[in-house]
Amino acid sequence: MNMKSDGPSRFSLWGLIEACGVCVVACTLAGFFGGMHWLLELTTHFRVQYLVLLAVMSGLLFFGRRKRMAVLYLSCAMLNAVVVAPWLIPASKTKPVGDSLRLMVLNVHTANTRHDLVLEEIRRLKPDVLLLMEVDSAWVQALQGLAEIFPNRLIEPREDNFGIALFSRLPLKTPQVVEWTGDSGVPSITAEVEVSGQSLFFIGTHPVPPASEGNSRLRNEQLVKIAETVSQQKLPVVVAGDLNATPWSPHFQKFEKAASLKDTGRRSGWHPTWPVDFPPLWIPLDHCLVSHAIPYAVRTVGKNAGSDHYPIIVDIVLPRN
Repeated sequence: MNMKSDGPSRFSLWGLIEACGVCVVACTLAGFFGGMHWLLELTTHFRVQYLVLLAVMSGLLFFGRRKRMAVLYLSCAMLNAVVVAPWLIPASKTKPVGDSLRLMVLNVHTANTRHDLVLEEIRRLKPDVLLLMEVDSAWVQALQGLAEIFPNRLIEPREDNFGIALFSRLPLKTPQVVEWTGDSGVPSITAEVEVSGQSLFFIGTHPVPPASEGNSRLRNEQLVKIAETVSQQKLPVVVAGDLNATPWSPHFQKFEKAASLKDTGRRSGWHPTWPVDFPPLWIPLDHCLVSHAIPYAVRTVGKNAGSDHYPIIVDIVLPRN
């Protein structure tokens, strides 16, 4: 189809582009009000997609000499760029000398039968601390071989996609399963991890996905409770897991501020973790946040291990005593 030609086809194509652009503009603006309603919050998660779509459509409309709509779409693309830039632009960090550990976080996906791929990725990445989510009885059986690598562990299997497991090469002090919201009943794990004579307080968690008003409330309540727990800690803190929120969610940002933590995904580059099999909707749902006292925490993403999530790997250096 010739986009410059006169006739109904020309107007139909430009009209389609403009109609799609209006929808993306509406989602872009709705995202700024994500804290007001759970449905509006859903529009906050796809900022990168909005940026790309609006930039492309703006270019097409400039080419078609529809400058007014092109400028509108470009302006909204820039709004999204401002929001996501702190995560997309990687920072160059020199790893300081100090006690360090490698953390690996993976939602294994209960229905994932490729246990071999998960075990292969764990052995390849060689984490000191490993957090796995959606662990059921079948996964417990498949992970038995990890006992030789990780002598310290706490496993809470469940058949409802909310089982959780912590494995560690390093000593664990007072590991325990906790439930911060009784209504959701999903377990999290806390423990003190000893690193060369130092300790940090670790929280592994997996709130329910905000697919309804009730679940959104439960996820937000869990984040509030975790922030309250973190604020009472004197040790450096690491919070990790599938938080079922992107860093552009107002509830994620509220949690980060209330807990006085820093998102290791910030200035790490574009590292989406879900859904593995559908790149157009890739978003970062898996996170690691650390205390500001921790001088170095660099996050990357691992290989496809058969799950619908990619693993994240965080290399952490603790502050010197």
